[in-house]
Amino acid sequence: MIEYRKLAVVKYWIRLLEMPNERLPKIIYNHQISMLRTGSSINCWVKNVQMLLESLGFSDVWNHQYVRNTNVFCENIKQRIFDVAQQTMFSENQDMARLKFYNTIKCCVQYEPFLDILTISKFRNIVIQFRCSSHYLLIERGRYRNVPRQNRLCILCQENVIQDEYHAIIECQFFKQERDQFIPKYYTDRPNVFKLKMLFAQLTTLNF
Repeated sequence: MIEYRKLAVVKYWIRLLEMPNERLPKIIYNHQISMLRTGSSINCWVKNVQMLLESLGFSDVWNHQYVRNTNVFCENIKQRIFDVAQQTMFSENQDMARLKFYNTIKCCVQYEPFLDILTISKFRNIVIQFRCSSHYLLIERGRYRNVPRQNRLCILCQENVIQDEYHAIIECQFFKQERDQFIPKYYTDRPNVFKLKMLFAQLTTLNF
């Protein structure tokens, strides 16, 4: 992930700060710093580090060229990098209709436990595809056929509602037998979007 590369850049920058001045990497670094301050060097690694730290809100650290507590600073940098990445991801995803369901169940950037829980690759891939709306429900098929969203109604039941992920998992009577068999009653009793989100977050509760 690009976030880890950013963290690696910052950690190497700290190593340079702590490196003796007679070391070649430190000599090159100090030379680029001098060129940067005089305005004679615009595109260089040091400039990229400066822009990275300033974008994360650590301009004062860059200006002082000093880190008091390396471990604490690295933890703060790591948290800030992933916070910014998460905000950027959700902001970009909000404008994409296809990712509406994904935005509903994905609340933070983290490793998903279901990747380890579902040891059978076929089932794991099905969950991955469903989370990304890569399926045959009419909410998606209708998109490619230019069917207005309000007309992408479920043809498997008589509810006369849009056949989206929520309807298929929680409401559609066509799948009632499978729902009763595999999904705990808590999620289907007085269902709502919050319970659906919990369901995908706690796949260990399913009766596979």
